[in-house]
Amino acid sequence: MKYLNTLITLFVIGSMLGYILEVLYKRFISIKKWTNTGLMLGPYLPIYGFGTIILYGLSSVISSRLIVPKPLEVLVVLITFFMILTLLEFLTGLFLLKNLI
Repeated sequence: MKYLNTLITLFVIGSMLGYILEVLYKRFISIKKWTNTGLMLGPYLPIYGFGTIILYGLSSVISSRLIVPKPLEVLVVLITFFMILTLLEFLTGLFLLKNLI
């Protein structure tokens, strides 16, 4: 039960932080106006919540199998996380394009 609570909390926090970061990015960098990027009621973007859960699950697996110095381990973990999140976003985009068009 504790593990499920952790996953739910991570999902909600990741979804909300992802929403906030995306809204701020679109306001100040991309299109220069306030836009609601959420697809649900409230400030949530589920893709960021799922990404947070995936990274949480993989963080212990990746770091436990690496036998490298600590600074290199951090670099390898960060690069792996970037690749996994990029793949998640790409596959989600493909899925939505194929099913919505």
